[in-house]
This record gives sequence, C-alpha cells and structure tokens, in this order.
Amino acid sequence: MMNFLYFAGGLGFFLFGMSVMESGLKGLGKGRVIPCKAYSGTLRGILFGCILTAITQSSSSVTVTLISLVETGAVRLSDTIGIIIGANIGTSSTAWIISLCGGNLSIAVLYPAFILAGSLIIVLLKKDKLGYILSGFALILAGMEDMSTAVTPLFSQNGFENFTSPNSAFLGGLLITAVIQSSSASVGILQALSVSGGITLGLAAPIIIGQNIGTCVTALLACLTKSRRARGVFLIHLLFNIWGAVICGGLLFLFGNIIPLDKPASPIDIALFHTAFNTISFLTAVIPISLCKSHKVSAQKLGY
Repeated sequence: MMNFLYFAGGLGFFLFGMSVMESGLKGLGKGRVIPCKAYSGTLRGILFGCILTAITQSSSSVTVTLISLVETGAVRLSDTIGIIIGANIGTSSTAWIISLCGGNLSIAVLYPAFILAGSLIIVLLKKDKLGYILSGFALILAGMEDMSTAVTPLFSQNGFENFTSPNSAFLGGLLITAVIQSSSASVGILQALSVSGGITLGLAAPIIIGQNIGTCVTALLACLTKSRRARGVFLIHLLFNIWGAVICGGLLFLFGNIIPLDKPASPIDIALFHTAFNTISFLTAVIPISLCKSHKVSAQKLGY
C-alpha cells in the first residue's frame, strides 16, 4: 500500500512539474530558451542529446523536456529527431559507469539542486519564468525518482530470473522498464543480476531490447494531454526504438550461431550491448531519415 501511495505521489510530482515547466517556457517566448544553433541539424542534435543525457543520467527527462519545448513552440518537432537519437546513445553512459566503476548514479542527487536554484532565482532575482523552468524540471526528476523507488524493490531480487526464452525476456524487459520508469535503473538491476552469473547473453540481449522500448512509456505519460505536435516527440522516440529492436533482433537471429549466447553475461557485456543497440539503431536509421528529408517529408504533412 505504501509503495502504491509513493508511486501515486511521484506521478503527481511528474505531471505537476510538466505544468510548471511549460508555464515558464511559454513566458520566455518561442525560440529563446535554447539557441537554435546548438541542436539544429541531425548531427548537432545527436551530440546535444548525448551531452544532456550524460549529464542528467536520464534519457527520459530529456525526452519529457523536449515534449514541453515542442508544446510551447520553443523547439521544432523536426529538430527533436537528432536530440532523441543522442539521448538514447547518451543513456548508455550509466551502464558503463556501473560496470567500470561499480557505482550507481541516481537522478535523486540532481533535483534538490534544481529546486534550490529555481527557488533562489524566483525569490532573489525575480526571474519567475526561468525559476519555473528549473523548479518544474526538478519536480519531474523527483516524480520519476519516486516512481522508480516505489517499484524497483519488486524487481531488484529476481525480476529477470524467471525468463527462459528470448520472447519472455523481451516482454519482461519491456514491462519492468515501463513500470520502473527508468531504463537506467532497469539496466542496473540486470547488471547486478549478471554479477552472480544468473543471466546469459542470449537472454540479456532481448531484455535490453525490451528495456529500450519500455522506456518510451515515460514520454507517453508526458504527452497524454498535449497537442498532436508534442505527441510527435513520443512517436519519434517510439519509432526509433522499435526500429532498433527490429534491426538488432534480426542481427541476433542471423548471427546467433556465431555469438556465444550461452555464455553468462557480465556487466560490461550488458553495457556493450546497450551501447551497440543504440549505435546500430542510429547508423541504420540514417538512410530512412535522409530519404525523408530528400523527399521533404515534413512533420506538417504527417499531421504533426
């Protein structure tokens, strides 16, 4: 019961934070929040998304912020493609930190700083709009952390141990990540399990593929009450991860005889595959993205 209330409170923080941050963004006006040159163009957007996610250790928070920016008109939907791809690649940094340093970073260490900075800006500098943006972002991070904390103990012991086939592993990775609201936390649980040799490469790979799709649920929650344009950010995020799932799943099927899938997975193996998934997804998505741009397939033509 307490876990349910904790989760409900986290969801309340998350939704209220979205509203507060959007109020600040609307006040600042279109195009004045982030310089357009920092993210315009696919390659610059990817680099921008990578850096942001490496700093925040949460691709979900970056995607949720993009939904607010697109909703207020501060960022064009077409410019979010590169940032979303970069955010997916940047989220792999958490898995490498856990595997190489034995540590674990949590967004819990970030939101107190943001809420303090936002409050000081409002009270001392009288910059209400900027203060609302920082405070709203802090509430989003707090909500995500509370939701993750409430449900993570349900899976931390044996959440992945009951999967015996690639299909069940894929669905399990998707569902657990969707409930936890954090692919970084879900991958961390998987890495902790791998230390005891309780998971093979053949099961770890589909779990990670499922985790990448499950993390899209956070963006879905954020855009439920938004415009079609803002929902387009979720659609791009979902399609990119589905594309990666199809490509990487196909590669595993084709080269399954070469890869030692029966070998116990290590934390480094999991971090490597997590990075490979997002990198391969990006590299193979370059062609369809280029074709869309060459044929001028715009978001407006698709109804977004």
